[in-house]
Amino acid sequence: MSKIKLTGHASGSGVLTIAAPNTDTDRTITLPDVTGTLLDSGSDLPAANLTGALPAISGANLTNLTSTFNGLTDVSMDITNFTDSILIQTDSDGSAPTTGTLSSASYNVGIGKDVFAALTSGTENIAIGKEALMADTTGASNVAIGGDSLQANTTGGDNVAVGRNTLQANTTASNNTAIGKSSLALNVTGTRNTAVGSDSYLITQEVLIQQLVVIV
Repeated sequence: MSKIKLTGHASGSGVLTIAAPNTDTDRTITLPDVTGTLLDSGSDLPAANLTGALPAISGANLTNLTSTFNGLTDVSMDITNFTDSILIQTDSDGSAPTTGTLSSASYNVGIGKDVFAALTSGTENIAIGKEALMADTTGASNVAIGGDSLQANTTGGDNVAVGRNTLQANTTASNNTAIGKSSLALNVTGTRNTAVGSDSYLITQEVLIQQLVVIV
């Protein structure tokens, strides 16, 4: 018959206490047939010691986990006055994304640093990239894909900006389409413009009406 031996430490003065749990059921603890040290909360488990298939993990034993994006502290999704919308600001560092005072700002999708930072009631906007639609308040139905695209837009709507710095200075103008790096970047209030190609129509224009610019 194997024996159990408890050995004290010659240098220690503390008392090791093994306490039984509050249970009416007999329990058996089987020790492994190897020499080693029991792990505690501060112990490391070397990856080299992990072999074979991992046992199944019961969901009942997992706590403080979230199953939805809205459960994450740095994501706003489908919240009050931001229904059917999602916002992920990559610079929020675990805090809730920053916006304006939201009011019926629905159907928006935003991903990137400072995206929708001033949004109040704009709807159906898509902004992906650093500071895309950063100043937008009530502007609706805009698509901004690329860093700083439609960065200064506040109330302009139905604009499409694809590429870095596209329609960057646009503020209140609507119905513009800019595709390509910095295309229509300096347009401020001109409406109904189409620019395709890198740096296309990169001039200052305050009033542009129904023009088509294609630079390849």
